[in-house]
Amino acid sequence: NITQPSLSRQIQNLEKELVHQLRDPDKYVRERAVSALGEIKPTDVGIHQEVVKLLKDPGKYVRREAVSALGKIKPTA
Repeated sequence: NITQPSLSRQIQNLEKELVHQLRDPDKYVRERAVSALGEIKPTDVGIHQEVVKLLKDPGKYVRREAVSALGKIKPTA
């Protein structure tokens, strides 16, 4: 049985790992990580800012996934 605080902690850990993967040298890792963040829809402003940085990524599919994720991520102030 997963409690709410435990689930929240697991989601935070997952978000942290995905943000780390946004800096991976492999464009496919960055693409999948930003796509996953779009599906999770984090509300952290810092994560939103990290995704915005990918709009300048050399990988066109990474940029495409970043645009898609930004359409789903709604940071709270």
